[in-house]
Amino acid sequence: MSARILILGGGVGGTIVANRLARQVHHGDAEIIVADATGRHVYQPGLLYLPFSERGNSGRLARSVRQLLDRRVQFIQATAGAIDPKRHTVQVDGSLLAFDFLVLATGARLAPEKVPGFNNAHHFYDLESAVRLRGELAQFNSGRIVVGLRANF
Repeated sequence: MSARILILGGGVGGTIVANRLARQVHHGDAEIIVADATGRHVYQPGLLYLPFSERGNSGRLARSVRQLLDRRVQFIQATAGAIDPKRHTVQVDGSLLAFDFLVLATGARLAPEKVPGFNNAHHFYDLESAVRLRGELAQFNSGRIVVGLRANF
């Protein structure tokens, strides 16, 4: 009987785990499923180049999660909800999906609205914001730019 491995998240962590498992598990020993809400994988280290480099190209940073997964990995574009570890199920878009093993690779959630005074600031931690910052910097002629980092651990 094959094990069902459910991976929540199609970012770097989720795709790496899924592809490594697909290469290491013998055919038929496991069913590997990746569920991701957006179906879009953004290469986050590349976001730094969008606002600050002429070579930055937003079209090259985002790809379909399915494109990045081994053909032996199933992909579901869906939003995961409640996890029931006792029943080994996850609520996925209103239905239950059973698993034998669960990998949580949902990444970080941006919350710039939680930073006092950030309402007039910019960041480059997601694709849309990096493109917006690039446009703002292109129009910037003089004045001051303040660069800051805020992290809660």
